[in-house]
Amino acid sequence: IGANSHIIPVQTRDAYIIIGILYLFCLVCAIISIFKGGKMLKGALIGFVALFTVIMAVYGVIQFNATHITVFNTGSGACTLITKKNDRVLIDCGGDSFSASYRIKTELTQTGENSATLLLTGLTDGKTDYLKNISAAVTFTEVLCENPGYGIKMMMPKSNFIEGFTNYESGEIKLTALTKDDTCFYLAETADITAVFVPGNYDGDDIPAADILISDESFAGNVNGDFRIVTIRGDGLCINGENEEEKDLII
Repeated sequence: IGANSHIIPVQTRDAYIIIGILYLFCLVCAIISIFKGGKMLKGALIGFVALFTVIMAVYGVIQFNATHITVFNTGSGACTLITKKNDRVLIDCGGDSFSASYRIKTELTQTGENSATLLLTGLTDGKTDYLKNISAAVTFTEVLCENPGYGIKMMMPKSNFIEGFTNYESGEIKLTALTKDDTCFYLAETADITAVFVPGNYDGDDIPAADILISDESFAGNVNGDFRIVTIRGDGLCINGENEEEKDLII
């Protein structure tokens, strides 16, 4: 992560489940101690539960205000979800895996929200095999795309398509289309993080400053800045040239 990045790592759902079980266990112990334990044990357990509750409340507030970035391992194509408070932007949704489609749809609907902004950068490479599946469960209120085509418009008849944009703000998330040397870069910015989406065929070194660079496996650009580089490969995600396990990356 770049020097100016202040991302707070996102706990996975499994971690939340473990924390919740631990909290319930402590709560049950505290209730039992009220009826059967000694005064010292009662005070210790009740104090621990109270402190744990305060810590979890503060942690929840911090997590809500943090920027969450999920790079999905789609198997092919690209798909990244950026969340800041109640604002969500899905950037590309290419791929050829039904399980990836299900994970993306689940991630977008798990909080009860069923709307988001969709940005298609070209990293999708025409792979919209399960865009229809995702858009059936999620309403993309705004779709930003250079040339969406009739087929994509028919998939999302309720969406407002914005073609040829340069700047767009989706609540707390700012999107920018920046052209350099006949190459279009897309930036997603919040108050604490900037991600740049770079075409895989770009081999120059004039890449906009950002904390995270996302591209596909053919990326051959010269990186001079302090980036965390994530490339989408057919066999998993690759971070700074090192292969990751075949799983989604949560930053």
